[in-house]
Amino acid sequence: MFKFFGSQTNHTIYCESTKRKCGDPKLQSKESLQPSEILVFRILVLVSLFATAALCGSLSYIILRKSEEDHYKSQYDSLTQQFKRSAEDFIRKFHASTDEIATIAGIHFPNASTWPNAHIPKYYLLNEELNKVTGGTYSGVWPIVKPNEIYSFQNYSKDFIDSDPYMSSFFQYYSLIGFGIYNFDENSIFHEYTGYIEGSDRRFFAPAVSVASSVIESGILMLNIRAIPFVASAMDDVMDCVDAGHTSCASMTHFTSPNQPDTFLLRPIFSMDGREELVGFSSVNFNWEVELSKISPGVSALDVVLESNSGVQTFAIDGGVAVHKGEGDHHNKRFNNMRVKIYLRVEDTEAANSAVYILNVYPTAEFVDDYLSETPLYASIGSISLIVFSSIIFFSYDYFVKEEDRAKIQLLNAKRDFVRFISHEIRTPLNTLSVGLSLMEEGITGSKKMSNEEVLDLNREMQSGTETAVSVLNDLLNFDKLEAGEFGITQVAVPVWSLVESVFKSFRMTAVHKDISMTIDFERGDNLNVSRDKLVIIGDHMKIAQVFRNLISNALKFTNRCGSISVKVSCKTADELDTTENQALDPLRDTQITESNLVDIDKAIGKVVISVTDTGYGISQGDIKKVFSDGMQFKPNELQAGQGSGLGLFLSYKIVQLHHGRIWVTSEGENKGTSFFVELPLYAASDSFTLELTTGESHPPSPHSFHGESSIVPAASPGVLLGSLDDTLEGSGDNADAMDSVLPPISQAPKKIEKLLVVDDTGSNRKMVCRILKNRGYQCLEAKDGKECIQIMTTENASLGIDCILMDFEMPELNGPDATKQLRAKGFTLPIIGLTGNVMVDDVNHFLICGADHVLAKPFQIDQFVGFLNQRSV
Repeated sequence: MFKFFGSQTNHTIYCESTKRKCGDPKLQSKESLQPSEILVFRILVLVSLFATAALCGSLSYIILRKSEEDHYKSQYDSLTQQFKRSAEDFIRKFHASTDEIATIAGIHFPNASTWPNAHIPKYYLLNEELNKVTGGTYSGVWPIVKPNEIYSFQNYSKDFIDSDPYMSSFFQYYSLIGFGIYNFDENSIFHEYTGYIEGSDRRFFAPAVSVASSVIESGILMLNIRAIPFVASAMDDVMDCVDAGHTSCASMTHFTSPNQPDTFLLRPIFSMDGREELVGFSSVNFNWEVELSKISPGVSALDVVLESNSGVQTFAIDGGVAVHKGEGDHHNKRFNNMRVKIYLRVEDTEAANSAVYILNVYPTAEFVDDYLSETPLYASIGSISLIVFSSIIFFSYDYFVKEEDRAKIQLLNAKRDFVRFISHEIRTPLNTLSVGLSLMEEGITGSKKMSNEEVLDLNREMQSGTETAVSVLNDLLNFDKLEAGEFGITQVAVPVWSLVESVFKSFRMTAVHKDISMTIDFERGDNLNVSRDKLVIIGDHMKIAQVFRNLISNALKFTNRCGSISVKVSCKTADELDTTENQALDPLRDTQITESNLVDIDKAIGKVVISVTDTGYGISQGDIKKVFSDGMQFKPNELQAGQGSGLGLFLSYKIVQLHHGRIWVTSEGENKGTSFFVELPLYAASDSFTLELTTGESHPPSPHSFHGESSIVPAASPGVLLGSLDDTLEGSGDNADAMDSVLPPISQAPKKIEKLLVVDDTGSNRKMVCRILKNRGYQCLEAKDGKECIQIMTTENASLGIDCILMDFEMPELNGPDATKQLRAKGFTLPIIGLTGNVMVDDVNHFLICGADHVLAKPFQIDQFVGFLNQRSV
């Protein structure tokens, strides 16, 4: 949709983003049609102008291009016909060469009884003369040596080679393995004795003695040529042909190597003593890259794809030189319709399996480009360039206006999503705090005074509410980590009943305020013989608590006044589960958790199902399938008044998955209530256990720090620790960086740390932190930013005796990390502890890299700070 006027655009954004009526419906309809009408008119004008210009341009382009294409196709046909004649001619030459070699060998050693001890003296000189005619890489005579003839042949061949100084000087493997017929593989060189070749029933050798100089100089005299790939099958093909009574039995091999495509052309050698017995083979070996170069003088810009049953090879011909491009078909597929196919085979042979090669010749883009000019294109472009240029400017303007509108909508939606999330998740704990403060005020000023116990209990409820609000802020970071795959959990043992009961109690005041009845119940399986307080789950107690907090919070939000909410904890033993459920009772076998005699983590005793059922609005069957999607909301305008981000259930689903459990929802429909179920593996604990945790958030020390990493510390015995969930739940929320600091039991402050420097740019923060530190017996000094901190440390520290620095992150003049880095550079080694609201992983790591020993998250928790000092002093 295109929008052209500023006021209309802003009005449209408001309507689209809020999904509400905007003024007169008739006016809306007119405005919604206006961009379409303009767009249609624009297209009609553009098409008319372009059609007129394009008609002349297209005709000129087609006529000129057709003339150029006819010219290069004529040249290509002429070139490929010449190429075909040359290719067929070189195969005939090689065929004739092998015939000549076979005749010479038969005349030289006419008696079959002489073979295989029949080597042509100085054959390498004869090969040079033959190459002048055929152009083959090399030729040779391969006598057929049977296994029972091998020793006689080797003795004869040794005397023959030793008698020729030229041949003997290149027989390099003689000194390595001794004289004899040999073969080699990737690992070794070895003598041949059996004549066995895989895939062949015949047993004989074909050693290289009467060969070309190139073979001699490569040092492979006496190599069993039959072991070369496809040579053995070609020799067998020739012998099968001879056995069938034929005399024209030449056979051509397939490619002997994919990296260096060579081919052997073999012909039988018969004795001339009247018996015409097959005694050996004559052959010519040629390399396709060399031969294609010879038959392509002056040819450029062609691709030749050579096919045989053993594979496909591609060659590029440029300037009369063929270059092997590699195995496979690499020609330009654009020219498939211009293929010229040439069949290369041994003519008049009666060998059944002689290879047939297919030369597929294609032009290249360079070949075609030599004949095609840009004139037709310029003629066409010249006709329409003006209209195209005008159209580009016109549509570019529309595009950027449209993108600006889209960006505004996305930004507005992002802001509203964030506000919805904060409104939905922070409102509940803030409501607890607000109601509690009102009660405290009435207790102080009203006629009915509150007792100290009531004040302390109320204070604990409000403290829990504030810490819950902080933990909800961390959900924003946790959601980002879930999307990035960086979300981690802490594995500890948690009493399931205490966990659910503590979360349940945190919503009592909200339920009373809405006049909603809330009940909690425990249902024990028939075979469960473990007391309720010993039933535990393994996982991250704060993250699991957040799941139940989300479920109960949603139930309260969607349940009308005078409704009811019931929470039930049901436990099933392994005996009460079906076979499928039983197979899923060992989720912690690969979990990194310390073993203990307090909890058997190798085998769950069953499963616990926690249900939250309300009498609220319910969920339609269509929405149930999408209930755990991120950003999912149900009737946000009617039921949520625009609040709620939809992240709660999505995070809950992911957290339950990480704990090897499952979460699901049921509802009979709208206005019939909803039930959410969470199922987790259940374990049994012994009688004595504790779980020592500090409240609040912290981050592990830097690698250079002088104290150890945070860890779970037992109160009574090592292993998986258990304890009261009241203390842990009334602490702070999840660690925003999945690195909750768990510290030893709090004791009095170590005597080494007596005087602290509190650095923060907010005066009220400094005042409150110093006051709580002084209540614990510390002496405190203040600095308003990093610059003042460095000034105090460098000029007054000798007299002040500061033992530790509590450093904020964001400050004017000089921020915390930079100030820490400068202090470390000046040689200060005292503990520097970061105290910041920047709890992103990158920010915390940056603080640690700059030299901080530890990083604590705001709000400041004195117990956590003292716990860190205790851990450092251990």
